[in-house]
Amino acid sequence: MFKYLGPEILRGFDTYKYNSMDTSPFSNYVMHPFWNWFVKLVPMNIAANTLTFVGFMLLPLSFVILAYYDYDFTRNHSIPQWVWLMCAFNNFMSHTLDGIDGKQARRTKTSSVLGELFDHGLDAWSTTFFAIAIYDIFGQGYWGAPPLRFLLVLTAIQCTFVFTHWEKYNTGILYLPWAYDMALVGMTLAYALTYVFGVEFWQIYVRLPLPGFSHQMTLADALVIFLYISNYVVSVPICILNVIMSYVNKSGKMLSLSESVRPLVPAAVLFIFIYVWAAYSQTDVLVQSPRCYYTLSGVLFAQITTRMIVHQMSNTRADAFNLLLLPLILITPICCLWNLGNIEVYILYTYTVVATLAHIHYGQSVVDEIADYINIYVFSVKKRPPKDKSS
Repeated sequence: MFKYLGPEILRGFDTYKYNSMDTSPFSNYVMHPFWNWFVKLVPMNIAANTLTFVGFMLLPLSFVILAYYDYDFTRNHSIPQWVWLMCAFNNFMSHTLDGIDGKQARRTKTSSVLGELFDHGLDAWSTTFFAIAIYDIFGQGYWGAPPLRFLLVLTAIQCTFVFTHWEKYNTGILYLPWAYDMALVGMTLAYALTYVFGVEFWQIYVRLPLPGFSHQMTLADALVIFLYISNYVVSVPICILNVIMSYVNKSGKMLSLSESVRPLVPAAVLFIFIYVWAAYSQTDVLVQSPRCYYTLSGVLFAQITTRMIVHQMSNTRADAFNLLLLPLILITPICCLWNLGNIEVYILYTYTVVATLAHIHYGQSVVDEIADYINIYVFSVKKRPPKDKSS
């Protein structure tokens, strides 16, 4: 079996301790009491990682079904109302299972470094599915948003996620964003309302509650502005401020500036090249296949962020580059300078499939390596037999 984790990384997990801070009133007074009740319904022989994995798989299930009915977000084919109800259920259960997996691990006394990595690694991929869910409701057209604008929204959401874990890489503390739980509950409600009233429910004009701002706009445009502000003006600056304060208080890792920002380099490369290819493609590849393009962005982002989380948890030096980005760097100038016709979209499809398979292989291998190192089963609460140290 190909091994991704060296001895230094594996040994680094030995001293890791989870440290997080959740100050959200909504999470503490609404969601956690509900999860504390819900987790008691789960049998004690169900492993926490099983809950995490099942919760995650509900998201690509919704993604695939919505893609079947409306692949390019154009609404050229109507989406049956039952699909929205299914999406509401899947989103609710995914959020709930993600919220109770840690509680189940503590109930069954199976908490481990693998559980946290498994959870946060899948969260890195879930970010894209949650974002695309927004676009599935609004779609393209007058009442929605063009594909390139949504790509920028997706990047904004991904940016907040990567900065949150970059913050932990530097401070050792995971500050949980206030908006996360509220956004996911809001998504469940949005699906439910779409099921009851149809997509026409969202085709309205609104005014932003800003001083001196009287311009009327579609709800989709207002949501785009809100997401830009919440991510770039609120969430990301807070992450940066917390890192700066860790230097002032000498409570963080006190890395040099270059080492501090090193984990962000692969994400910056991804965001720049994924935008340039979309914006300047000679064949408008993003317009041809927006769902595949977002999928590629999501799987590359998940790969980059998961690797950063591995280094953060093992207290080892983060990667400054990811090999899965190399095709993107090579493809972008070629597709922006020359018209490749239909070949370009096939390049996109091939790259997406290869990147997805590579990331799945990485994830499975890393999980197996850590499980073997700490001698536990991934999807079982049963104790693994002690290792034979003589072998």
